[in-house]
Amino acid sequence: MEGFYTEAKPHFENVLTYDGLVIMAYQAIADAYYKEQDYSNALQFYRYAEDRDGYSETFWELRNAVLQRYLGSALGVLFGGWIVMGVFTRLERRHGWLEPLRRLAHNARQIRLVDDLVFLFRFIRQPADSFYYIKQNLRGSLLFALLLYAWVVLVRIVSLYVTGFVFNPYASSWQIYVEMEIVNTVLPIVLWNAANYLVATISDGEGRLRHVIIGSAYSLFPYALFALPIALISNLLTRNEVFIYTFSTQLVLVWCGIMLVIMVKEIHNYSASETLKNILTTLFTMAMFLLTGYILYVLFNQLYEFILAIIQEVSLRG
Repeated sequence: MEGFYTEAKPHFENVLTYDGLVIMAYQAIADAYYKEQDYSNALQFYRYAEDRDGYSETFWELRNAVLQRYLGSALGVLFGGWIVMGVFTRLERRHGWLEPLRRLAHNARQIRLVDDLVFLFRFIRQPADSFYYIKQNLRGSLLFALLLYAWVVLVRIVSLYVTGFVFNPYASSWQIYVEMEIVNTVLPIVLWNAANYLVATISDGEGRLRHVIIGSAYSLFPYALFALPIALISNLLTRNEVFIYTFSTQLVLVWCGIMLVIMVKEIHNYSASETLKNILTTLFTMAMFLLTGYILYVLFNQLYEFILAIIQEVSLRG
């Protein structure tokens, strides 16, 4: 097809009328649209062909054209908005226009769940002190921790649907098995909480199961807060900016990991060496839980098949 993109396109379109699953046809049509500089249609067909490299190059061209056309206007709007915000802030300080909203927000903090939500942002700035408050039952609640876990699961599922095609592990939304994603998210959380508490009880840990559950939930807050925005921003990136996406996602995961380390240290009142020992033992215990579960699954599955075979044999002889 080298050099004859436009001429070959009708023939590949004809192929798709007979078989809509021929990936090569979608690829060829996408190349033809790209050669014609019809980038919108090229994007669509590169997606059908699951060609992330071609999609990325086409999106770069389309994004470049949009930036050339609208960048000046967008910068002007941003600058104007900055001026308006500055003027509004000065006038609001003088006249107190937002004072009723501030009083309403202050009164809303009397609600426990609202106060826990506000406490999250203090937690990001001062995690060690915040875990102390959790350990002393001064902040945090099991209900809010469960809501945080649900938030994490929801963010995980939604992120898979809104992540840009270039960075999405799934080419199409129908390939996403929501049930499996929920299990893959919830299971490590449950195993971590159970294993960490059990290990702590035999290694002089001071934290209760309640503290571990709440502390672990708060430790995942960076993921709940930033994973979805990163997924949305990925729609504006190409493979040339893969470092931005990769670094952002890894930074959030490392941040959560650091929070979990601090949680273990502060909740159980460990030294640095005891913290490391507890975390390694917790991970080993989680692996043993998984291995035990897998062995039990295989045994019970074989037992089920054996009993089913006996029942079928009896029914046939009867």
